[in-house]
Amino acid sequence: MHVLIALERDEDGYPPVDAEELDAVDLGGGRFELVSAPAFAYGIAPGDVLRAEEREDGIWAVEVVCSSANWLARVIPRAGASTAPAAAEFGRLGCITRESPFGLVTVVVPPKVPALPILRRLYEGQDDSEEWYFDLGVAPELG
Repeated sequence: MHVLIALERDEDGYPPVDAEELDAVDLGGGRFELVSAPAFAYGIAPGDVLRAEEREDGIWAVEVVCSSANWLARVIPRAGASTAPAAAEFGRLGCITRESPFGLVTVVVPPKVPALPILRRLYEGQDDSEEWYFDLGVAPELG
């Protein structure tokens, strides 16, 4: 089953799509548990429960009913580099990674994985070694 997430493009036309289709499990009563990690949508992560409405063109998410404890980063390798090294590295650190067809890696960080080492590595890779850019789709709760 899929749930659609409406997206807004910025002045540069990013993201490259108007909606993101994500795998979800139907929990009944218009509620769906998100299974896949969003490449573009903010504020949602796998494990979140969404309320969604069925429309002519699909099932559209309306709101987050219950947030999971997962947080989400997206890593974009610089200069067209392969996504495989970043996916492998964060996988070794206990994260759930997926290489997207859009040249980025989604990094889902479960609650059992300490946030600070992951955040430190994300910033090191962006600012110090210039391996990638990253953003946080869902920021971790610290403290």
